[in-house]
Amino acid sequence: MTVNDKKPVSGPHIADGVNRQWPFDYRLVDQGHMSIVVQDADGLNSQTFTGNISVSSEFLRTDQGGYAVYPVTGLPVESGKRVFAVRNVPYSQPQRIGNQGTFYPLTHEDTFDLISMQVQQAKELIDRSVKAEVGGDGLTISPGPLGSVPVYDAFGNLSTSIQAGSIATSEFWGRQAREWAVSTELVDDGVNAPNYSSRQWALYAETKSAEAQDVINNGLNLLLHNSIVIYFLTGELSVPLGASPGSKNNVSVVQGGVIQSPSTYELQTIGGVPTIIFSEPAAADGWIVFGGAIEVNTPSDKSVTFAKMQDIASLRLMGRATAGSGNPEELTVAQVRTMLGLGPAPGAPMFQAYPSANQTLTNSTMTKVQCNTENFDPQGCFDNVTNFRFTPNVAGIYRVKGTVAGTGTSVTQVIAAIYKNGSLFHSVPVNPSAAQSSALQSTAELLVAMNGTTDYLELFAQISATSGWSVVGATPLRSFFEAYRVGP
Repeated sequence: MTVNDKKPVSGPHIADGVNRQWPFDYRLVDQGHMSIVVQDADGLNSQTFTGNISVSSEFLRTDQGGYAVYPVTGLPVESGKRVFAVRNVPYSQPQRIGNQGTFYPLTHEDTFDLISMQVQQAKELIDRSVKAEVGGDGLTISPGPLGSVPVYDAFGNLSTSIQAGSIATSEFWGRQAREWAVSTELVDDGVNAPNYSSRQWALYAETKSAEAQDVINNGLNLLLHNSIVIYFLTGELSVPLGASPGSKNNVSVVQGGVIQSPSTYELQTIGGVPTIIFSEPAAADGWIVFGGAIEVNTPSDKSVTFAKMQDIASLRLMGRATAGSGNPEELTVAQVRTMLGLGPAPGAPMFQAYPSANQTLTNSTMTKVQCNTENFDPQGCFDNVTNFRFTPNVAGIYRVKGTVAGTGTSVTQVIAAIYKNGSLFHSVPVNPSAAQSSALQSTAELLVAMNGTTDYLELFAQISATSGWSVVGATPLRSFFEAYRVGP
């Protein structure tokens, strides 16, 4: 079979911390030719794995591909990582074909396929390489010092040369970034500069730029309101104000973006200059604000529009459920019904369940129906594992229905019964005029009062026949048990 002209790389697939199956859409001869490449979310760091990989035989020698399982054992790939399924055929002679003997066609076919795959792999690598223009003798790089690599700026001009041994690491770029940070006064000096990588320095610069913009915006806003702003640095214990704010209650002190309590500083006059004295040296850069005027306006009657009110969630009303007076609160439907004396909404709790398979009974013996499959049970009040009973957690009147489809040889009676708290509460017998060979159905349905704590309901069945007594299961169309609240 001809190898399709497909790139021998599938991905990226984004890991979710659970999945172990990584699709590929190219031809693969042997699962040993599959490798998995895992990259960081930003695609900067990669790691290639050639072991702990499994590919099912059904996905081999087919152009449709399939999926590779990795890792077969151990923890799945960390969430957020980028995963590539890469064909990795060894660069060796696939097969030795002598001038005597016989060969299976598949041997020739695999040999030619593997050679084509080797060519595709080489092409994929070349496509990711730096190449010279057509007609050139090779890639021309401007000369630099011995053992160095040229670095070009955004306009293609040679800007500097670095030692070749540094290009594969981030140390060189970290040093360049630290020198830049010191020169732009992001840090005090080279000794105090953190030993960041170049990427960390980029993030650091971005953060500082955003902080500076915030300071500018805050300063402009305060100036527009005739306020006085005085900045201070980490470690300072006292800050001269230059003008009197009257009292410290007229001063706002902000450290690291957090407004400080007045108990953490005092206003004193030192050498005739009003000064803020911190109880401890400033833990972060910040500023002090005082002065300006505060305008207080009282809205006129009936002037506040809905647009001025805080947004509330859907299906909510404004009111107050907490005892005593206070701020308005968002009320749920259930809280509103309680305030109006209506109790919980009808229909909750509710459930519907049925047996997943036929259940064998003893002739003419009342037996609990094991409804172990739920269609719905939003409040989790039905036990479909052990006791097969409904124990609602809200008091009220419930509509209860139980249907039993009984089958056997010569069926003469089928009874559906509702039990409350372990005792028979209601039953409906069905007696055909003649013995039946097909399933016979009985339904018990009624209203039941439940206390919402200890009361529980169960579905029982009794079948009378000559042999083969069983309740028909596997579908809620034949036998099922359900209930829902209809009122308080």
